[in-house]
Amino acid sequence: MSLVKLGDFPSAVGPFERAVKLRPGDDTMRTNLAFAYIKTGQSAKAIGHLSRAIKIDGTNVNAYLLRARAYTNTVDSSPLRQILSGSPNSRSLAPRASH
Repeated sequence: MSLVKLGDFPSAVGPFERAVKLRPGDDTMRTNLAFAYIKTGQSAKAIGHLSRAIKIDGTNVNAYLLRARAYTNTVDSSPLRQILSGSPNSRSLAPRASH
């Protein structure tokens, strides 16, 4: 069974890093490494690999989704989360209608 399937993301990072060095043009390997980075709290590192994966294969939907998740993890997204959750405080963040 793979380390990722076992949920052992810290141990999976090293093998994925080595795989990316051996196959730098493999978008799937970069996406897998980025996922392991995200799961270990290293979202900033994941963004570069995901951007590269997207350049290699622009149809890699997982890379796009994971990159959005990584960006969300690296910025203060609390205003966005309030809007998406329908928080009562989100009204102050919504655009105002012009009169």
